[in-house]
Amino acid sequence: MDITKNAGFVQADLSKQISLSPATKQAAVVKEKNLGLDVVRTTAILIVVLVHMNLCLYNIHVTDTLLYLPDGVGVFFVLSGYLIGGILINTIQVNGSGKKELFKFWWMRWFRTLPNYFLFTMIVFLLFNHGHIKLVNLFFLQNFYKTRNEIYVETWSLSVEEWFYLLFPVILFILCAISKNLKRSILITIGVFCIAGFCTKYYYITQYLKITFYNMKLHDLKWFEIKTLVVNRMDCISIGVLGAYLKYYYPSFWKKYKRIFAVLGISIIIVYTIIENKLFHNIPITKNPFFWSGFYLAYSIGVLLLLPAIEDIVIKNKLVNHFFSHTSKISYSMYLIHLTLLKILGLLFSALKFSSDALSIIFILFVYIVLLYILCNFIYKYFEKRFIDYRVSFIAKYFK
Repeated sequence: MDITKNAGFVQADLSKQISLSPATKQAAVVKEKNLGLDVVRTTAILIVVLVHMNLCLYNIHVTDTLLYLPDGVGVFFVLSGYLIGGILINTIQVNGSGKKELFKFWWMRWFRTLPNYFLFTMIVFLLFNHGHIKLVNLFFLQNFYKTRNEIYVETWSLSVEEWFYLLFPVILFILCAISKNLKRSILITIGVFCIAGFCTKYYYITQYLKITFYNMKLHDLKWFEIKTLVVNRMDCISIGVLGAYLKYYYPSFWKKYKRIFAVLGISIIIVYTIIENKLFHNIPITKNPFFWSGFYLAYSIGVLLLLPAIEDIVIKNKLVNHFFSHTSKISYSMYLIHLTLLKILGLLFSALKFSSDALSIIFILFVYIVLLYILCNFIYKYFEKRFIDYRVSFIAKYFK
């Protein structure tokens, strides 16, 4: 199949790649920069930051209002699966499904995600746990099948993604080696993750959550733990891979019905947000295990349905364009540091005995946002980007 006919993921010509080295091929198979996806990523990180800011203000009784926003992390999951799915499809189409290509994929991911993660993990444990780093955090096991994540709680989603990056390609590459059919292998792998995610959530709801039924506070806490476990959320990322599959193999279908998909997607996200925030206790989890086992999967489908339309977004204003592309670029650092910075500023302003009037709160939040952007820009420029740039030469050197 000629990958140049499948717009969006690659800028490569197979006829030219035949004479290239494997390392050069790997560098050539890159996704196009898409402003629409930058908008999605920016929106997701800003939702996460706003929700945590709101929760902090709520917990210290500055406000009695909670923001009802869509699930920003759920958006990240779908977007990650979509981009990773595109990379995997193109990698296998161009270079095959050999062991070398699998390790190339992993190293490219690890250079992107691990340096920042380990840096901030060390900083957070140094600040809040006297420098004693838990081994489970180093190996992304803090929330694999039960929660052991008491210090750096927000990293639960990174564990989900890292385990997906590890397990999904292994199953896909094995199936490709056996069947020699990439299309079928992708669908089977997606199916395995979706069915497994549904079954594990059903198990945890029926066997683990039922003991908390008469204690609503404990019940809500246990449900939060259940929905943040690796085994329960990898299915959401696989929905993103389904989007990559549809765009690659059925590009006309992907674009032809984008408006209908967008309306459906928005509708699903609105219903999800209302249920998650307003009607949560009206649909008892232990009495509706099938509903809640598929709840987050349905939300992922809603996010996925928005992507065909969002990819075609054009923003002519250069300042707005730059805001989205730049915030998207530093979003990973922003996710890792935003809650820690919020805690530090909270402790600092509390020690300085700042008043809790409206103007003081606005000033504190303004300082927080400015510091967050400054720190994330600094980290991206002088730390994160160096590893991103180095990974290409690393692949060229060690995977000839």
